[in-house]
Amino acid sequence: TTNISTAAALGRRPQEKDFASTIEGDTLTVDPGTYNEAVAVNKSVAIIGSGTTSTDVVLNAPFNSYAAAAGNGFAVSVNNVTIKKVKVTNFNVGITNSIAVSNLTLDSVELSENFGAGFYSNLLNIDSLTITNSTLSYNGNKSGFP
Repeated sequence: TTNISTAAALGRRPQEKDFASTIEGDTLTVDPGTYNEAVAVNKSVAIIGSGTTSTDVVLNAPFNSYAAAAGNGFAVSVNNVTIKKVKVTNFNVGITNSIAVSNLTLDSVELSENFGAGFYSNLLNIDSLTITNSTLSYNGNKSGFP
């Protein structure tokens, strides 16, 4: 994963998912591939897959099994986050917010085969949620939302 604004490399180990070298407003470009990890988004950033489609960059639960799914793919805890051209699969929840947030944008995102839900807000407010060009399929109850 490359941080365009600071040219700092982000590690792939779960303990480094706090984006320590990333600053607010950065755009993070993710190289094509499958990443078997969960991501805590705690800074206002844009996370954009560099492939041509959402299936070129896959965020896959470490268990790699729909039946063993656990945790959240992206857990967003800040305002002003964009996630684009990424597939999120095999988690309990594909994308969720852990606190009330505003300006969350999902564009060209595929949320599929997540055990609980593709997207879930846990009854927390989201002020200005935009979902465009995205697919939610075969999640929990097969509709993408609980």
